[in-house]
Amino acid sequence: MLLRLSGDVHTASMAAKVLLTLKRDDLSNWQKMPFADLFKWAGKWKDEAVMLNLFEEPGPIGFNHLKTNNCYVFRTICQLGFSNLARLLITHPDVDPSANVNEPLRMAALYGHYRVVKVLMSDPRVDARSQANYAAFTATKMGHLKVLEELARDPSVDFSNGLLRIAVQEGHLSVVEFLLSQPRVDPTELDNSALKVACSEGNVEIATILLNDLRIEPSVDDNAALRISCSSESEPLGALLLTLPLVISADASTDCIIRSIRSENIPILKLLIRDVRFDPSLNNNTCLSQACDTENLEMISLLLSDPRVDPSADNNAIICTAANRGSAGVIRLLLESGDARVDPNVDDNLPIRVASENGDAEVVSLLLTDSRVDPSVLDNSAIRTAAEKGHIDVVSILMADHRVDPSACKNAALTAAADQGHIDIVAMLLSDIRVNSKAEES
Repeated sequence: MLLRLSGDVHTASMAAKVLLTLKRDDLSNWQKMPFADLFKWAGKWKDEAVMLNLFEEPGPIGFNHLKTNNCYVFRTICQLGFSNLARLLITHPDVDPSANVNEPLRMAALYGHYRVVKVLMSDPRVDARSQANYAAFTATKMGHLKVLEELARDPSVDFSNGLLRIAVQEGHLSVVEFLLSQPRVDPTELDNSALKVACSEGNVEIATILLNDLRIEPSVDDNAALRISCSSESEPLGALLLTLPLVISADASTDCIIRSIRSENIPILKLLIRDVRFDPSLNNNTCLSQACDTENLEMISLLLSDPRVDPSADNNAIICTAANRGSAGVIRLLLESGDARVDPNVDDNLPIRVASENGDAEVVSLLLTDSRVDPSVLDNSAIRTAAEKGHIDVVSILMADHRVDPSACKNAALTAAADQGHIDIVAMLLSDIRVNSKAEES
């Protein structure tokens, strides 16, 4: 009654605590209290000494309750980490420590109660392998080293590489060291999957521990560890792997550089370019193409500074693509690089023609700064297309170039602009005497 009449949680908990700590001479007070309420509040205090009062002689309260709700009671005791109480109850005939698929062990492992785990593991009914090795799995994931140490005493517990990968992924350094000391753990399993995970996470400390294990060969799977590290944001990890005497294949070389480009890891990209084992020009200079896709000008400049890189590869595809995308910064870098191989008038001045069609005035202006670019090619197709599309800024820029004839092809630009209703462009074109005279003639 005292518990039920209490007005708030704090008062109720204190009332229950008073009853639990009373001398057991008068059991009438206890008989009026629901066991579930007493058990609940004792659990909330996480006070094992208080909860022991429920089970100590002469009161039969706790033991009587075990007959009807033993699974819940024992599981809760293990979950709370009450090892002394677990040791007291595990021998009781109404208690089955393996109930609910070894739930008491799973709860103790989850919350890191290694003393309870030790008590449970001493009972032959408890199977630590149940639920797909859940106890070891969850202890590894949560970083409960002492729980793992208790579980490791059972030779039947699965300590395969799966646990090592989890420990690496979660960054539990001490757990990784412990697992590597276990003869059941093979760090080379699945082509050094543990090392790959460490590289993916960018964890230098754990990667160093793994690399110090003589069983691990870091170049496995065509230097997968290094390739993965180039995608991470950890410069020290990539630098660490590059100090190793790895033999780098052409595919691995290109992949490492491309990964560093895609992740925009400039420090790693610098290290790779300076390393003679890596060639950024392989696979038809695909690395420069990838860098231009990101439009990261610092990375593009780094690659252009390498004499092995050819920015004109694949018939100057890079400058053509940049013009089509409107990548003014990339165009500027290519033109200012001073590399004579870059040809902005490639394929009948395709870059300026496509930029004019897209209405990219900035790119058109940049291209016109190069004397090799001729905006009048193909019967002044650049201004004709720009007029038809309604790109007045581009039309204005092109008309300012003396090589451009806005009246070409019988005033095709004027006709196209008029047909599309671009009155402002019509007026601009008519301001040119060449267009006006031909318009009057027609």
